[in-house]
Amino acid sequence: MTKIRCYTLWKVRYYFSKQYERDSRNRMLAIKKHGLDCYACGFNFKEVYGELGKDFIEEAVEFNPETDLITLYANCYRMIHKRKDKILSVDELKGLIRKQDN
Repeated sequence: MTKIRCYTLWKVRYYFSKQYERDSRNRMLAIKKHGLDCYACGFNFKEVYGELGKDFIEEAVEFNPETDLITLYANCYRMIHKRKDKILSVDELKGLIRKQDN
């Protein structure tokens, strides 16, 4: 008889920490100002995923939320914040995207 091993997907871990939550008003301001297309690559979740992607977008604040609030595709957001020692500017990310397209 063959034994089958079962593995769990998740491990429960308890910890205490401080959490920072985004202000949902900033998200709405970014969408109002820039729409739902990614500011860096132009990706639109609804165009690709239909109803599932409707109204989905990340937002990023580069310096001043009044003047620098932009909307970003989730992957672009992650790439901008990937390195711990340097957050990329949107222009730097756009340059990387253009470089890959060539």
